[in-house]
Amino acid sequence: MRPTKEFVSSKPPSGTPFENEVSRSLAMLRRYFGIAYKKLFDTAAYRGRLLCPACGARIHSPFIAGTTIADHVVFTLTDVVFLEEKLFTTPTFPLKRITKDQLWWSRRIWLNQAAETAPPARYYFLINDRRRPRHFRAWALDYGSLRDAVMYEGKLVLSPEALETHGTELRRLKGMKWDLFDLLGLCHVSQEERDRYADRFEHEPPLSPEGDSKMVWKELRMAAKEGRRGRRRR
Repeated sequence: MRPTKEFVSSKPPSGTPFENEVSRSLAMLRRYFGIAYKKLFDTAAYRGRLLCPACGARIHSPFIAGTTIADHVVFTLTDVVFLEEKLFTTPTFPLKRITKDQLWWSRRIWLNQAAETAPPARYYFLINDRRRPRHFRAWALDYGSLRDAVMYEGKLVLSPEALETHGTELRRLKGMKWDLFDLLGLCHVSQEERDRYADRFEHEPPLSPEGDSKMVWKELRMAAKEGRRGRRRR
């Protein structure tokens, strides 16, 4: 199986400033805590299939839709976490860009969390308030937290007051990163260690979010070439 361009590209992720900040936060967690993640593209047609960014194997999950339903998919030792990032810069209609498809998938994953036989998966909306420069705030919401939201012209609308009431606020880390430890099940890491890891990551050489995947595919291609050479010699 030949990898597509999306899975082997070594270019840094392109998106909104908040999406890039989340990518930097996930890159830090991948380097020190062994998670794997993938930046999903809105134009890619995955058709229910996705390749693991750590080993290159095909992932079979009923929660991977035919179209992109999130900005990031994170693979931990216990489950799969989908992250959809949204930001707003005006005091009105901050969440109106959440679509019905994203809401439907987040509801499906949220309802399946109670079933013992359901595959482990979680879905979070990460909302970034950028109304005041240098005082950015962010919250994490799941489907159960969207209690006071209403539909307006096919989009989800939630007031900033309800966002602060029902959302879980994320702490800001050094180097334009966010504290995603608790969100991804890394609750055992203390606050001092989180700051130390963020500062350490800032002074180390940059790590491409797709670098590991590119090396994996290079090794797979080399192994395939060696296999073809062996068959020819026989």
